[in-house]
Amino acid sequence: MVTAGGEQDRAQLMLIGAVALAFVILGFVTVFNALVVDAGGSSAVGADVGGGEEFNHEVRRDVRTLTIRVDHGRIYADENRLTKDLNHATAEYSRVLAETHAATGPVATNVSYDGIRTPGTRVVQNETQPLGATTPVTNGRVGWFVLLLDTTTLDASESFDVTVDGDSAGEDITYSFSDRAESDGVYVNVTGASGTTTSTVCHPANDEMLVDLVRGSSYTSDCEFGGIDTVDGPVSVTFSGDIDTEGEYDIVTDDTNPNGLSPCPAGGAPGPCNARAVWVAEITTTYDSPSVSYRATQNVTIYPSA
Repeated sequence: MVTAGGEQDRAQLMLIGAVALAFVILGFVTVFNALVVDAGGSSAVGADVGGGEEFNHEVRRDVRTLTIRVDHGRIYADENRLTKDLNHATAEYSRVLAETHAATGPVATNVSYDGIRTPGTRVVQNETQPLGATTPVTNGRVGWFVLLLDTTTLDASESFDVTVDGDSAGEDITYSFSDRAESDGVYVNVTGASGTTTSTVCHPANDEMLVDLVRGSSYTSDCEFGGIDTVDGPVSVTFSGDIDTEGEYDIVTDDTNPNGLSPCPAGGAPGPCNARAVWVAEITTTYDSPSVSYRATQNVTIYPSA
């Protein structure tokens, strides 16, 4: 069992660590309009166009990473504060990027954060306590779902169940977590709508197990199973079974009213509660060289989704 002292800081560090690892896994979708203008008519135009397009691709990737880091860096009760922090983080990123490109040649770049195009909700329980019988998402797309289990509270005879009900018939999937009584480990049974169940054993660290239910894996990389990214959204997410199992969770959905939970207060709370998040961000990138001016205003979807 995890003690109360320092628990929130420990949990936050673990979840931020999960964010860092997920950066290299999660995909992204962008929609943008770009204008490329020949400013000099030289043979270098083709190379500079390629440089501008590569710059734009790099920025989309990095802004997505940056936004996830900010989203999960604290509990945001206020969208204005979230926007302010994103503006600051993007400005710092733009400054460093501009200095890097200027050092390699006569190129000027800029990245501006234009705002939250589509808001999302971060449903969070950030202290270890009973997970309870609840439906944290009733009808939304889920792009982030991290679950931390205190494995000392798991039962061998009754599982803690997470059911993800998809938009289409035959899209349901249930994750059942139970203690592996005969030896160290946790059984993760995944049951699809057809009734077929696959069983995996995951091994906790320090009596805790952190799993990513979008990708279907543990953050110790010792087990893999089917993730909810195979389910067509929107979805509902329900906790049932051994609801005395203790843990924490962090879910990001595009639904701005995903459940009956209260908004998280300023400064955070043990939860469960609803915090602000970014589902789609809008940015503008500028790339200027002696021969090409490249400007793109674009929407960046931060989280892939079920």
